[in-house]
Amino acid sequence: MGELTQLRGVDIVERDGIPAMKISPEAGSTKTGTARVVPLHEHLIEQGFLTFVKSSGNGPLFYNDPTEPAVPNDPTNPRKPRYVKAREHVAAWVRDIGVNDPELSPNHAWRHCLLGSEQVD
Repeated sequence: MGELTQLRGVDIVERDGIPAMKISPEAGSTKTGTARVVPLHEHLIEQGFLTFVKSSGNGPLFYNDPTEPAVPNDPTNPRKPRYVKAREHVAAWVRDIGVNDPELSPNHAWRHCLLGSEQVD
């Protein structure tokens, strides 16, 4: 989920006519430390994701850039990147709407649905 919450408008690309997202270390941390391009699931496109991206510009899609200068980071209590905070907000929201089984990790499970590697009924 962190790789998704760090996406920027500039990371949504088209490869061989196929809309995709470029997950890259330039946007934030990645699982492998390298960039990869992942096709967008057709349901995301149907729901208007590309329109959302166009209206958002080239910057972050799921959080706002800070409008004030950054306060120096406290090395004993470092600040989390904004995309990490966005991921945490999504996780809290999922728990608030009733996915509260401690055995489940919904943010991790969604990657299968979002990337089309598993069909959901």
